[in-house]
Amino acid sequence: MKSQAVLFTAPYKVELGEIDLPEMTQTSMLIKTIYSGLSVGTERWWLIGKRPEGFFPSVPGYQGVGTVIEVGDQVRRFKVGDVVFFRKSRLPEPYGRSWMGSHLALAVCDENDHVFKVPNGCDLREAAVSALPAVSFMGIGMAKPKRGEFVVVIGQGMIGQCSAQLCRGLGCFVVTADRLPLRVRLSAEYSSDRAVNVDEENLADVVRQLKPDGADLVIETSGVAELAELCIELIRVRGRVCFQGWYPNFIPIHFHRAHAKWLTAYFPCSHTLQDQLRSLRLCKRGKLKLLPLITHCISASEAPKVYEMVLNHPEEFVGVVLDWSHIQ
Repeated sequence: MKSQAVLFTAPYKVELGEIDLPEMTQTSMLIKTIYSGLSVGTERWWLIGKRPEGFFPSVPGYQGVGTVIEVGDQVRRFKVGDVVFFRKSRLPEPYGRSWMGSHLALAVCDENDHVFKVPNGCDLREAAVSALPAVSFMGIGMAKPKRGEFVVVIGQGMIGQCSAQLCRGLGCFVVTADRLPLRVRLSAEYSSDRAVNVDEENLADVVRQLKPDGADLVIETSGVAELAELCIELIRVRGRVCFQGWYPNFIPIHFHRAHAKWLTAYFPCSHTLQDQLRSLRLCKRGKLKLLPLITHCISASEAPKVYEMVLNHPEEFVGVVLDWSHIQ
């Protein structure tokens, strides 16, 4: 059996190509993908050769939503016709050692490998990016923002927007920062109490005006290691910094400044299935708004153009979903 798939063939090289799928087992399912969501940061770093576990060729993506069209004899939790989320798929060599593998038209998945039924009433495009607020949940669970706290979220990609929305939902006052106008505009509308374009305003000045002793919590999501010093500048004594981004370079910190503030730092990683389900429940209740952040839902046949945009035009997008519904 064959499937169309997004292929990272070499650094900076993307194709939509055909792969041979592995044989079904008694505990696996065959899923016809409807949508797959990009995790822009992770996939971008992988594509440019910065992720240490990255390799080429590979099938990227860890957010797939589709319909079960075949089940193995021992599959108990799913049946044909179920609409499910899957994080990865079983892939043949030379793609098989990846922890990703959701950007493909047909996926062979084990029923116990981070697969769940999409709850009734969920928008499938939101389900296809639901791992991103789950990543935000991981950091929030570690940093534990409280009602009434002053939180700064740096970077307003999907994870930054989700972190801001979740903190607001906990009763925090949230200031967000980015330099891309589209992200600042969406943040002002959906995610923050005060959105700052750092090319037009000084973030430290804004924070000092609103909270003279500094933020209780700074969540850094941009992946720009040099912003660690800004986080320390923004934080109050005994404040917390959550390094929610992924950083290809060493993070430079002036030890004395951090030491003098008695700060606590968190370094979250990954996400859980339970947090994805929490995110989708919040979406259904209107407490988490993912759909307005999905600026592009594009046919998977256009995948090379999508990744060219990811690499070279970050000002044009926030959330990105590939549509596989017409790909065989």
